[in-house]
Amino acid sequence: MIPAMKHAVASWSGDAQWRKVRPPLTELDKATGDKVIADLNAIGFDMPGYPNP
Repeated sequence: MIPAMKHAVASWSGDAQWRKVRPPLTELDKATGDKVIADLNAIGFDMPGYPNP
């Protein structure tokens, strides 16, 4: 869950550093990250103040 949340923040903020997680967690792979963003867009997720990726 934390890698997915960090991936979303990285995508909306445009700051890839947000994708970094500390062990034992691992960053999401590209396919999983793309699916997370697509699923969030599908439900109308928004982060006010940040552009939609």
